[in-house]
Parts: sequence; C-alpha cells; structure tokens
Amino acid sequence: MIKLKKITADDTPLILKMRNADEVKQNFVIHDDFTEESQLNWLENTVGAGKAIQYIILFDDVPVGSVYINNIDHVHAKGELGIFIGDTTFRGQSIGITAINTITCIAFEELTLHRVYLRVFPENVTAVRSYEKAGFLYEGLLRDTVYTGGRYRDMIVMSKINKTLSSPRGGGGGGG
Repeated sequence: MIKLKKITADDTPLILKMRNADEVKQNFVIHDDFTEESQLNWLENTVGAGKAIQYIILFDDVPVGSVYINNIDHVHAKGELGIFIGDTTFRGQSIGITAINTITCIAFEELTLHRVYLRVFPENVTAVRSYEKAGFLYEGLLRDTVYTGGRYRDMIVMSKINKTLSSPRGGGGGGG
C-alpha cells in the first residue's frame, strides 16, 4: 500500500541519503549533493512559505522516495512536479505512478491548481513512460536548456490539466 506523509525536518537524513544517491542525482538538473543546511532551508523558506509541498512516499510504511510540487504559482494556478524513488529495489512497481496521481489530486483539489507540469531528460525513458501512465501529456522539447554534467542537455516538458477548474479566482483573467 502506498501513502504520502508530509515531510518534516526529522526526514532530513532520509532525504539526504535518497536524493544524494548517484542513480537519483543523474536524473536531476542539479547534481550537487544536498546538505542538511540546504534541505532545512528548503523546508523553511520554500515549503514553509507555501511555495512548495513535499511528501515522503511510503510503501507498506517503508519510506522509499519523495514527491513534491514546486514553483507553486497561485496567480496562474500551476506548479511543477518532482519525484524520486531513492531505493532502486522499489522501482518498477508503479509506486511512482501512484504517488504522482496522489500528489496531482492534492494539487488540483486542495491547492486548486489548473496545471501541473514537469521537466524530464529525454533519455529517462522509464520516467517518461510513468508520467504518461499518470496522464501527463508531452508538450515539447526544450533544446539545450540546462547545462549539467559538463554539457548542455535537452529536457521534455509534460503536463496534466485540471479539467474541472475553470478559474482559480472565478474571473476571466485579463491584464497583461
């Protein structure tokens, strides 16, 4: 059974262990190791300020990864999805897909976001397939958009739209 648990400062050692694993880092733009200071800063200044939500993914009550919505923009009702499964023995079991579906529901229902998007390296085919299974659609390719690992790399953008939400504020938008 898969559950999400809101992250706390007490989860910092676990996050550092999982996120700093080489097989996880290679799929992120930032390859540097996370530190206790950077994680606690993220929790206080990003999660604590409502700019992100983050959860620990539990599989049969065992922590196996983390899923989050970052860059929450309430004006445009959107946020960016991120996920990692830190223990390779738990990959390929649809845990990530379930966690993605759960946090997307939270984003749509509780945060009233209209759009959840993500960026993924094209060579991370397993992740792309998982995102597709979770209902995310391909939007486009950002060519040479990040410089990481000593080279420029492309990224795919995918998104999922909340079809039940017409406007987060009940208005028609406007302004420009």
